[in-house]
Amino acid sequence: MLFLRTGSRWRRLVVALLALVTATVVYATVSLTVFVLRQSADPFQQNVATWARDHRLGFVVNRLERWVHADPPSAQPASSLALEGVAGTALPPSTSAVIDTVGPSSSPAPATSTPVSAAPTTSVPAGPVSLAPALQPSLDGEGVWRVLASIGASPVVWGTSIRPLVEYGSVVATAAVFDPSRLHAALFNGSEIPGKGPWKNGSRITKGALPALVAAFNGGFRLEHIRGGYVTEGRTVRRLRNGEATLAIDRDGRLALGVWGKDLVDDGSWASVRQNLPPVVMDGAVSVKKFPGTYWGDDFHRVTFTYRSAICTRRDGLLMYVAIGDVDIMLLGRSLVVMGCITAMQLDINGNWPQFDTYGGFGQDKRVPALLDRRMSNASRYLRRSTKDFIALFDPATLRDGVLG
Repeated sequence: MLFLRTGSRWRRLVVALLALVTATVVYATVSLTVFVLRQSADPFQQNVATWARDHRLGFVVNRLERWVHADPPSAQPASSLALEGVAGTALPPSTSAVIDTVGPSSSPAPATSTPVSAAPTTSVPAGPVSLAPALQPSLDGEGVWRVLASIGASPVVWGTSIRPLVEYGSVVATAAVFDPSRLHAALFNGSEIPGKGPWKNGSRITKGALPALVAAFNGGFRLEHIRGGYVTEGRTVRRLRNGEATLAIDRDGRLALGVWGKDLVDDGSWASVRQNLPPVVMDGAVSVKKFPGTYWGDDFHRVTFTYRSAICTRRDGLLMYVAIGDVDIMLLGRSLVVMGCITAMQLDINGNWPQFDTYGGFGQDKRVPALLDRRMSNASRYLRRSTKDFIALFDPATLRDGVLG
C-alpha cells in the first residue's frame, strides 16, 4: 500500500511538472508570436533576440551573438559599396583630398541657427570634402559625396560609401553628413526603449511634423547595457554620467555631440540628452582602451565583429553618421579616425538597428523614406513604429509650432 501511495504521488508530481512545462512553452510561444507580429517589418531573428532580452534571456543572446560574429572580416576587397542608389549629384573630383591632411576649416561653423527657406535659393552650400579611398583601385564614386536631401535647391544632407581599412578590404562604411546649425533635431522615444510613456515625441514621427522632416537615425543601446543617462521632455529616465559620449539637443533644437562634463555641461539649456557609452574617438584618436570594463557590444572584451553605427564631430563643424560592418569596437574606432572624426560616439549595433533615412516629398504630409545603406531595412520604421529611440531632423522654417515635445 505504501508503494502504491508513493507511486501515485510521483505520478501526480510528474503530471504537474509536465503541465507547468507545457504552460510555459505555450505562454512563451504566444508571447513571442504576438511580439513578432507587432514588429513584422523587422527581421525575425532580430525580433526573437529583442523578445529574449525583454524576458531576461539576454545572456543567451549574448553567447549566440558572440558565436555568430566571431570571425574577423576578410582581407579580400569588397567589389561594391553600400550607398543606396539615389538621384543625387556627385561633387567635382577636384574637391577630393586625403582626410588625414585636411586641416581645420578656414571658415568656422555657424554659431547660431539660421532658418532655411523651403523655397529655391540662389546660393548652394558647398559640400564636404571628399574622402580619399584607402584601397586602390578605388570603386566608382568611392568617397565622393552625393546630395541625399535638399530644402528647395539647398542641399542639407550628403552621403558616401568607402572601404576605410587597407588590411580588411571587405569592410564597407557608409556615411551621411549634415550641418546641425541648419536643422532642428528632436529625440523620439521608442515603445520599448525607453518605453515608460506617454510621450509627446513617441515611437513615430509626429504627424504635424512630417512636412518639415528631412532625416532620421537610430539611437543607442538598450538602457540595461549602458551606464549612461537619458533625459527628455522634462523627465529623467536615467541619470546622466560625466565622461560619457553624449548627444544633446538644446531648447532651440540644435543638436550637439561631445563628452558630458567636458564638452557639454548641465547648464539648463538642454531639452533632451541621450548617452550611450564612453567616446570611441577623442581628439582625433581611438580612445577605447581608456575605458576598460566598458560593454561595447563585444560581450565584455570577447571580440564580436558585427554591423555597427556611430556619430561624430568633424573639423568642418558638420556631424557625420556612419554605418559600418562587420567590425569590432577597435576597427570601428580606427575607421572613424580614417574618415575624419574628432569625437565619436558609438550608437546601436547588430541586425538592422543601424538606420539612417532621408525622406522625399518635402513639405507634404505623406513622406517617402529612403535608406542610406543597402544593408539597412524597414525604411518606414520611424514613420510607423519604432521600438527604440531615434533622432529626427527637421527644417526649422517649415516646422510648425508646438508639434514636437
